[in-house]
Amino acid sequence: SLCEPSFFDALEGKLPGCRALCVDLPGHGKSGRAHEGEGGASTDLLDMANEVLELLDALSVTRKEWAISGHSLGGSVALLVIELIASGGEAQLPRFYLSFEGNATPL
Repeated sequence: SLCEPSFFDALEGKLPGCRALCVDLPGHGKSGRAHEGEGGASTDLLDMANEVLELLDALSVTRKEWAISGHSLGGSVALLVIELIASGGEAQLPRFYLSFEGNATPL
């Protein structure tokens, strides 16, 4: 997943006005394994980044101040989302980017 929802439990109620959107990437987190060519979602990182950006745009997340973070694979996908925006997208760049690597454990 882009970031495990439980990572944010310790922040609940501490960031008024903020919300977390946790995206489960294909074949990771709690989603089933993706099988390209069998009607499953793509496991290509750029395809995942495009899907995440489409979701963020659809929810109007990128039209106001926002930030993006991800764990492991999600960190790579998050960075690609930023690259897609910087290369000509209409969305606003995030205020910051944070990547959790290694053994990130919820507090």
